[in-house]
Amino acid sequence: MVYIQDGKQLETYMHPKRQHILRELGVQGPMTAKMLSDTLEMIPPSAKHHVSRLMELQVVEVDHTALIHGITESVW
Repeated sequence: MVYIQDGKQLETYMHPKRQHILRELGVQGPMTAKMLSDTLEMIPPSAKHHVSRLMELQVVEVDHTALIHGITESVW
């Protein structure tokens, strides 16, 4: 359940890219920023930024971390 307390939080939550991210995570399950960026045709830093904003609203959380090609990645 999402608790929206003001217009700024609503704007953050309803951002089109963030809604696409939530949809993909709901359908595909946990994904990394790279996986999200490939699926949604954006760069990984952009995907990570949008996920971070969703984490601020406590809508998304880190499922686990994984070592991928020598880099520790968060999986949401």
